[in-house]
Amino acid sequence: MTNKSQFFKSTLVLIGVFLFVTSGLMAQKEKISFEKFGVAEGLPEEYVSSMVQDDQGFIWATTQNGLVRFDGYQMKVIRGTEKTGDSTKLQQRNLNGGSIKSKDGKIWFGAYGPGGIASYDPKKENFRNYLPNPNDPKTMRYYYCALMFED
Repeated sequence: MTNKSQFFKSTLVLIGVFLFVTSGLMAQKEKISFEKFGVAEGLPEEYVSSMVQDDQGFIWATTQNGLVRFDGYQMKVIRGTEKTGDSTKLQQRNLNGGSIKSKDGKIWFGAYGPGGIASYDPKKENFRNYLPNPNDPKTMRYYYCALMFED
């Protein structure tokens, strides 16, 4: 091998390494934009325990001070109350349990103290509450639902 061909191969390797390194640096020039959402932006508190997206594109976030529906622009806080007699309204407030979107499009939320599970039907735009009752063996026995899975 002559010095000329060895020089040529070395130069090609150096150019390849240079292009590889600089292309990696070029890719890092674009910064990904992140936006922080907190109480000032509409959350009822800073801690969000779970999030799920429904079929309409809304992001649902669970907190211990209510449920949040985010459309990409505004947050709507839904605070449950135990005092209402309307079974189509959310009755749990501390929704620090899990959340899941089921195959039928409903969204399920686990609650903590008084516990239970709530489901939201986007087609009917209402809630259904499944509350524990220690005196009824047919109801939920647990007061806290941390994880949810669909079977």
